[in-house]
Amino acid sequence: LDTDPVIDLALGVRQLDFAQLLGTSGLAVPESLEMTPGGSHDLGSATIDLRVRGRLADPASLVVTQKIDFRPPRQMPPGIARLRGDFSFTPDDGAGPHRAIDVSPASPDFIALRDVPPLFVRTLLLAEDSSFYGHRGIDLRELPTALLTNWSRGGASRGASTITQQLAKNLFLSRDKQLGRKLQELAITFLLESALGKDRILEIYLNIIEWGPDLRGLRPAARTYFGREPRALTPAEMAFLVSIIPGPIKYQASFAHGMPGPGLQVLIDDLLAKLRSVDAISAEEYHRALLEPIVVAGERPPE
Repeated sequence: LDTDPVIDLALGVRQLDFAQLLGTSGLAVPESLEMTPGGSHDLGSATIDLRVRGRLADPASLVVTQKIDFRPPRQMPPGIARLRGDFSFTPDDGAGPHRAIDVSPASPDFIALRDVPPLFVRTLLLAEDSSFYGHRGIDLRELPTALLTNWSRGGASRGASTITQQLAKNLFLSRDKQLGRKLQELAITFLLESALGKDRILEIYLNIIEWGPDLRGLRPAARTYFGREPRALTPAEMAFLVSIIPGPIKYQASFAHGMPGPGLQVLIDDLLAKLRSVDAISAEEYHRALLEPIVVAGERPPE
């Protein structure tokens, strides 16, 4: 545009019925939700109020306010309800076979949220979903900035998916990026938030998300890449693991020779700087982390 317009947009949606929305869009309720045969396909409904104000030329100027209320279904779909307890999950993301993941304390790979280092949780939320404990599953405040940033850079350089949305995709949906899948994702995200609560969502996420080829879960990732338990990870190693979450397969080439390449190292350093900016690590810890050589799947240098 030749000018620098200020936008002021408002959107109000009342009682958006998700089962009806999927039906009118020609979409089926995902089979993985294990709906009761012949029973109700109620997925709940949401009321959404959204307002966006700011300058199109400056994504950072956009101010987004949102209010979201979700009415859960009378009976939670069995595929969602089972996540409240121990369950088994088999990824379906392309060529396999894939190893089943036992999300249960009985599994040696499982890590309870209380055993995850608080600094790792802080690092993860800073990078992936800074408002995780403050939103209702989706964070529309991130969407306009992400869209305009991607538009200005000519590609998908920034995402706006919350941790709950990522979990919905991992557990229930394919990697198809069509609009229909996003509608299904939206419905599942609200169901997860309603049925599980934040801590359980985060615990499942840390045990099932992908960190490499047929590598899922924080404990296996820490062991595979650094030969350590999560509690023994350094701040730099935590930043490494969080930095590769958006592309755990794509980034494999970035550390194929045992240390992060320049592009990945920039992401790690930026994340460490964010940790320092919120006083999650001290100045001394920050400078030590910047100097620490990150050795992946190999012998560590002598102390």
